[in-house]
Amino acid sequence: MSAITVSTKGAIRSAPPGSDGRTRIGVRNLNFYYGDFRSLKDISLDFYDRQVTALIGPSGCGKSTLLRTFNRIYSLYPEQRADGQILLDGQNVL
Repeated sequence: MSAITVSTKGAIRSAPPGSDGRTRIGVRNLNFYYGDFRSLKDISLDFYDRQVTALIGPSGCGKSTLLRTFNRIYSLYPEQRADGQILLDGQNVL
């Protein structure tokens, strides 16, 4: 697998128009590992209440892996692990 790096330096983080500004799901410094290989590296992003969010990217960039951390399906496989925080209404569910 190859790693894809996305820089968000200088990005303005504000609530999207039409939202109430409340973060429903917050991802903070999330890393995901397949054995020793780190496939998600320090991911931080917000999903706002009352908004539809799409994850778009090329095959193999980590979209499905990110979603698998939300429902913890990876925990069924001993060689997979995650660290960081996934906050649902402010409570870490990771």
